[in-house]
Amino acid sequence: MPYILKADIEHPDRPYESRMAVTFPTTPEVVQVLTDNLGFGEKVKIREVHHTGDDDQGLSYWLDQAIHEMGAPLSLQEFNDLAVKLHSMDEEQREIFGAVLQSPWAGDTLTQLIDIAENLDAFELYTIAHNAESFGDISIEMDRNETAGCYYMLEHSTDPNEQEFFKYIQRLEKCVNKEAYGRLVAEQEGGVLTDFGYLRRIEDISKESTLDEAIRPPVKVKPSLKETLEANRQKSREMFGDGDPTPTREKGEYSL
Repeated sequence: MPYILKADIEHPDRPYESRMAVTFPTTPEVVQVLTDNLGFGEKVKIREVHHTGDDDQGLSYWLDQAIHEMGAPLSLQEFNDLAVKLHSMDEEQREIFGAVLQSPWAGDTLTQLIDIAENLDAFELYTIAHNAESFGDISIEMDRNETAGCYYMLEHSTDPNEQEFFKYIQRLEKCVNKEAYGRLVAEQEGGVLTDFGYLRRIEDISKESTLDEAIRPPVKVKPSLKETLEANRQKSREMFGDGDPTPTREKGEYSL
């Protein structure tokens, strides 16, 4: 899937005298020409970033926003290095990077963005949790699956107190605000809800940046909570047979 950036760059001190649109990634030779022959220098001002290829899931927009938040003139070489990284990403990697751009982990320098592109395996992205309510709904079902054994025993208990406690749990479940629950879980996990899905960091960013495109980090994308739920259901079937306590859902509810 091709991904090509086009950036409107200009001289930081002469914005209306030296301005042009450049397609990235480009070659080091072109960067050198822009730097030397056209008098841009190592630092440039980037007015706008947009894509010229297929739909990029809004990534060019968020990259544009991130660059504008940096404010100061930016290294043209570093911007090209970042474009090389983006160009080499597949769709799943691009979604993770786009989600990070909307998170507190985005940083405020091009070097940090390049480091993020090199360390996408430090993040997990749940793409089907597209807002707090859907993430809350998924989290509630996953929590219930994890306690399926206790839930089943309470439901079939002959102890009147345990039966009453089971009914109390059922009443509480009907009153749960899924959106509030989703935000609570995200806060407890240190995760972030983005336009790309629910994102959380699972390890520190420690790798040094490299432009060796033969080395691409393994990406931990989790778009298939549906598979996780089904695995929990299977485990319940093995434990309880026909008395599967796992809540059922209509087929396809969590389809991507």
